[in-house]
Amino acid sequence: MRTTVKTRALLAGAVLLATAACGSGSGTGHDKGGNEGSAASSPAGHGPDGRPGTGGAPADRTGKRLEGAVVEGTVAGYKVDKPAARDIPPGGGYEVDREECAPLGALIGGHLPGKPTGEVYRTLKPADPKNATIGNLWLSAYGGDGGDRAVAAVDTAVDACKGSFRTAGLTYHSVERIGSAESGAAAFRVTGDVGKQRIVMNYRVVRSGAVVASFYGVNMLHPKDGSIPDAVVDAQLQRLRKG
Repeated sequence: MRTTVKTRALLAGAVLLATAACGSGSGTGHDKGGNEGSAASSPAGHGPDGRPGTGGAPADRTGKRLEGAVVEGTVAGYKVDKPAARDIPPGGGYEVDREECAPLGALIGGHLPGKPTGEVYRTLKPADPKNATIGNLWLSAYGGDGGDRAVAAVDTAVDACKGSFRTAGLTYHSVERIGSAESGAAAFRVTGDVGKQRIVMNYRVVRSGAVVASFYGVNMLHPKDGSIPDAVVDAQLQRLRKG
């Protein structure tokens, strides 16, 4: 299955999911170089626990700590894999045409608002072939209160972003909160238009200490069943708390 750059961006909320779902060889991903599954880190040097690391470059320390904090193997019926380096979302994300929608556009571009000190990415594919929900997760480490501010920005945008907005050359609309508002977390779905097709994308962000875990899921057969299951989210949060 081959997709255009725009379709890949929408399906993955970046380009991760298109690779996981389609095995696309179109070569339209962004080659960031470096290790698979890890995005470049800024030199702030805070680990997932919020404390400065020791030894090695700060960016390397943050990335290594996040690599150790992400779930692996098969978790609650989902296979967790590293994406290829070329399929990591490009740094800086994409421009959004409405400021109040920018935090949601950041997520669609594969990043949280603000400037995390490091990020790692994983694809999520169901082990059961009858399960049509696929997606990805990523961990973003922050210094200070950056994680709180990132989640709060997303939470505010869920209510403020009414109507439609554009990012990555596509139109998105129908932002809808999933569940009730809660401290340190936010969940929503948004619909993206690709030609005549409408794709419902499901997002959830949860802060644990200095790390925010982001989850993206889509189900092309049953759109409103496309959220990544709570069991996967809980397993990742438990690992972060143990870290």
